[in-house]
Amino acid sequence: ELICYPSNLNNKKYELPSTVQSLGYFAFENNKYLEEVTLNNNITIIEGSCFYKAKKLKVVNGMENVKEITRYAFYNCEKLEDFILPANLTTIGSYAFANCTSLTKLTISENVESIGKDAFVGCSNLTITCELSRRPQTWNRDWNGGTKIIWG
Repeated sequence: ELICYPSNLNNKKYELPSTVQSLGYFAFENNKYLEEVTLNNNITIIEGSCFYKAKKLKVVNGMENVKEITRYAFYNCEKLEDFILPANLTTIGSYAFANCTSLTKLTISENVESIGKDAFVGCSNLTITCELSRRPQTWNRDWNGGTKIIWG
């Protein structure tokens, strides 16, 4: 498990070693340097607050096997712009992408079973395309935080 990425490293890119099986809560919290992170195939959950306030983070690669993005995972990642939700994603936690003001588009697949409260609140430039035709009962009523939605 990667418990905490060293905050004093000023690398702009980081590739998660193949030996890492999971990411801990707050693993990249408040990182001031990272712009790009590449996950490995072992990562299936982005734990709570994992990238919390990683101010320069723009890109996260290797998300293909991620099934859960938990609460506050990318909270206040203001530069996050190039992001593709994995097709097998089932869960997006509360405030997971809150205040990610550089996000402009996301597609939520029909496999997403639950989305928490205000998962996208403060994403003022975001348009969300949902493959479903309407909000499932298992999604929080306030899931989108007022962002624009296009239903499939």
